[in-house]
Amino acid sequence: MSSTNVNLLSPAAGVSFQAGEFPKRIRLMAIIALGVFLVASIVTLGTFFYFRGQLTKSQQDERSLLAGIGALTQVETLNDVVTSRMSILWRITTKERDWKKFLGLIDSIISADHVASYSIDEAGSVAVKLVPLTISEAAGVVAKLTSLTKSHQIVQARFDSMNLDPTGNIVLTMSFVSL
Repeated sequence: MSSTNVNLLSPAAGVSFQAGEFPKRIRLMAIIALGVFLVASIVTLGTFFYFRGQLTKSQQDERSLLAGIGALTQVETLNDVVTSRMSILWRITTKERDWKKFLGLIDSIISADHVASYSIDEAGSVAVKLVPLTISEAAGVVAKLTSLTKSHQIVQARFDSMNLDPTGNIVLTMSFVSL
């Protein structure tokens, strides 16, 4: 017997699959996938470098602003000092008193030889320290303060301290407000 080839597929059905077409499709899909991957990688890298540049720029801006703030802190401190001193000067000039009047009052109470110190505060209160006084001079100071109070030239006259030193002289501190 002889062998015969029997083809069970009808010639009309035909095979649509060709041996070279399948690798072409796989190759095309691989190229497309590689292209998509490359585009995605390039976009990702571009985005990374863009945001990295923005971060670096923001950090440089932060450093420059902090340096500016440091410089302004010194200026602000100086401005605060100047402002406070100007405020003090303003208060002094608005409450400025006639010094001749104060010195005249002190001189009318006792001679300048016995005045150790005097001070005048913002409210106009005068404090005077008198040294050394004899008992009769201290009595004269009391009488003069009483007469100035009665004549309404001074108010709130008071003796803050009176001490007797070892030599028998009196050290007297008094205060009053001039009108």
